[in-house]
Order: sequence, then C-alpha cells, then structure tokens
Amino acid sequence: MQVLHDLLKFILRPLSNLIWDEHDIKCGDEVVRKCYFWVAGWLADHMENSAIHGIYSTRCTICESPQDRLGDLQKYPLHDAQQYR
Repeated sequence: MQVLHDLLKFILRPLSNLIWDEHDIKCGDEVVRKCYFWVAGWLADHMENSAIHGIYSTRCTICESPQDRLGDLQKYPLHDAQQYR
C-alpha cells in the first residue's frame, strides 16, 4: 500500500510547484488567459478506491450490503462510525 502512495506522490509532486505560478494558456475562444493549475479531485472506480485507501474490495465502503449482494440497487443501512470505533 505504501508503494502506491509513494508512487502517487512522485507523480503528482511536479504539479504542486505549478499551483503558485500563473501560466498563459490559450483558451478555446483563442483568448490567452492567466491560469493556475490545481488538482481538485480524483475519480476512481471501486477497485482503485479500495487500493488507494487500503480497504477490502469485497465490501461496500458506504453501506452494510452483504458481500454476495454487491451491485444490487437495494438500500442497506449505512455504516455506523460509532460502532466501528
């Protein structure tokens, strides 16, 4: 797991220097604007999310869905954070 975190840090580190500098970028309307680069989000499917956060891929991260019912569109109770503490 630490290898994945170190790899993401290595890949994204050059972007961290770009956020403080303004860059002249030609936009789609041909106007040059001053832009700043920000990484604002990360999209991941269930397997990638499981790997990044080091959690079981055979469990729902949000609700108490049984393992054999993953993917069903039924409503199950949400995880209770107090119970897991």
